Amino acid sequence: MLPSQNTVVFRADASAQIGGGHVVRCLALAHVLHARGWHCAFVGIKDVVQTVPQILSAPVIFIELADPQDDTPEQLCKHWPEGISCLVVDHYGRDHSYESAWRPWANVILAIDDLANRQHDCDLLLDQTYGRQTEDYSSLVPQHCQLLLGTDYALLREPFARLRARSLQRRRVTSQIQRVLISFGAADTGDITTIALASILAGDVSVAVDVVVGAQGENLDKFRQIALSHPGRVTIHRAIDAEQMAELMCDADLAVGACGTSSWERCVLGVPTLGIVTADNQRMVAQRLAQCGAMVLLNDFNAEFAALLTHEYGQLRNYPARLVEMSRSAAQICFGNGAVLVARKIQLGCGGF
Repeated sequence: MLPSQNTVVFRADASAQIGGGHVVRCLALAHVLHARGWHCAFVGIKDVVQTVPQILSAPVIFIELADPQDDTPEQLCKHWPEGISCLVVDHYGRDHSYESAWRPWANVILAIDDLANRQHDCDLLLDQTYGRQTEDYSSLVPQHCQLLLGTDYALLREPFARLRARSLQRRRVTSQIQRVLISFGAADTGDITTIALASILAGDVSVAVDVVVGAQGENLDKFRQIALSHPGRVTIHRAIDAEQMAELMCDADLAVGACGTSSWERCVLGVPTLGIVTADNQRMVAQRLAQCGAMVLLNDFNAEFAALLTHEYGQLRNYPARLVEMSRSAAQICFGNGAVLVARKIQLGCGGF
């Protein structure tokens, strides 16, 4: 039997197809709550551990859903027959019907969303999308629901906020691109990392590149072959933790990556970015970041991607003052303490314990 008082249960999935963003941002919140004395449990499919292996070293319990029939409150709450303090649902496939069924067991329900396309039965609704407005959810949540909207509430691990000052300091003056970070998260569809790596190396004979790949290491052999062809210029990092990722972003003069959760990590550290939309739910975020000058948007991954990346990279290399402008714009969007703010809201909703 698991503890029930001061317990938060996260329902989130991860896989090579959907990526690890849902679980990663929930882990950021779990770390803050654990530090405040909470018991944290995650419920998800078996692919979660393979896709986000850091969950095994996090201060949480992971309950694997071996059978889809187990994903019901009646089945799951056998672990907490006396109920739980808070349920967090971060899942595109779950809506008000799933949340409502938890009402007898959960004192507070937090729904995490970024689509604003379905009904919720929750007490708190978190959408960390840049520019999200109250009216986007006015007809989708109960009247008593408190909306936590925008990048102030972005769920990020502590190292990003801690390294913010150091990262911004080194970007306040114009500099050449000497180090590039390429990272597309756990869902590297279409071998996009390989194409991005080859394009950067071909367009700049001196730049060093850090490549971050997911835990499952798709196309790892290709990356290694490219690295061997460019001795001393390519470093491959596999399944790294938040501390290592924050350090890599801090040291990068430019990032190339997707426009999901990592967008907020890059903004906290003021990292200029060439961004690519790799999933439909990233499109609005990507467009807004591009409009405010925080990134150069390459749009979708398609047949023209390599040529466009080479062109835009050359533009930034030839006009490095743009890197400073992009960094300043990005740094104003997100400050990195969203997990703390959300944890406070949960505690207040649960009576402040």
